[in-house]
This record gives sequence, structure tokens and C-alpha cells, in this order.
Amino acid sequence: MTYDSFVSIFYTALFVLPGYVITSVVNSFNPQARFNESKFFLRCLLYSLVNLGVWCWAYNIVLEKTVLRSNLQWLLLAAVTLVGATILGLIIGVIKQKTLLSRLLNCLGISTIHPTALAWDYFFSKQESYYMIVKMDDDKTVRGWYSSNSFASSDPDNHDLYIEQCYGEGWSEDPQSRGIYIPGDQIKYIEFKGGETEDGEKKKRKDNPK
Repeated sequence: MTYDSFVSIFYTALFVLPGYVITSVVNSFNPQARFNESKFFLRCLLYSLVNLGVWCWAYNIVLEKTVLRSNLQWLLLAAVTLVGATILGLIIGVIKQKTLLSRLLNCLGISTIHPTALAWDYFFSKQESYYMIVKMDDDKTVRGWYSSNSFASSDPDNHDLYIEQCYGEGWSEDPQSRGIYIPGDQIKYIEFKGGETEDGEKKKRKDNPK
């Protein structure tokens, strides 16, 4: 590979790679939105342009240091690209997760649509702890404790659920319970009850809902 072709590939990557990194980081904070390939590429391109605009001063500093050896210069450019994109992804992810922009616009009297499309993703993305009563399609009832070791899928095509602790009738404790897996298509509805989130396993089980 010639030097000129390497330079061309590197600068082309500047318009795609940062956007991909930012999108991946943002999706780790929020339920993943579904995009076709063209929309996903445009989103990556937009984020890459934002990344270049924010960190252009850092690129200029590296490029203006002509006394640096070429290999070190390319390494620094790559570091600025990846680290800068990760930082931007974290900032954008927190803003979206906390709906800070929507809150600001609402304070100005401007109504906005919530960025999370499904109530399932909105509720479980809070990562809180609570008791739950799951009503199944066959009218059976599952009672359990949903906390840090539980999991709710954010896949829009498969909303399955894992509850880490199950209870019997009257919220009787089953010492052998290791949780239960529930396919999303078998759930009729879920009722949530308040529960301890701070004081640990022992207090949590003493405060079973009535």
C-alpha cells in the first residue's frame, strides 16, 4: 500500500469510524433504535462530522507538529479520533438517557416526543429494583423480585424477561429458586410493586409486599 492510498483511507475513515463508535456508545445507554443500512450510514456520517467539528483543534495540534515522526503522528491522530468519539458518545448517551434536551425544550414551552419508542424499554432502562407480578397468557401468575441480576431484553423483536428470584402463593420464599425465564410473547401484563433497592438481599426479602 502506498503512502498516498493510506492517507486517503485514513481520512475517509474519519468520516465513518467516529460515527460508528459514537453510535455504539450511545446505544449502550439507550435502547437501540432500528435503522436500515442507509439511515445507519447517514447517522454515522452525521456523528463523524460533529466529532470533527468538536475536536478539530486537537487534529490541528497534531498535524502542526511537523517535527513528529510520521508513524507517531498517525498514532496520535487515531487516538484523538477514537478517544474523542468515545467521549462524545458518553455525553450524547447521558443527554439522551436523562432526556436533558427534552426537559430544556419543555421548560421553554416546546413539546417533544420521547426518544424511547416503547414503554417496555422506557421502564426497564431505569434499572431499578422492584417486585413484579407477571400474568401469563395461560392465566398463570409469576411473582418475583427484579433487580441487578435480572434482565429484560431490549431487542424490539424479542422482549423476553429473566427474573432472578421467584415467590410462591402469598409471596412465600422458595430457597431453591434461581430465577425464571419468561418469553415475551407469553406475557399478558406485568404489575410492579415497590421494593428495597439499597439495603441488600436480607432486608429486601423481609419487606415482601403484602
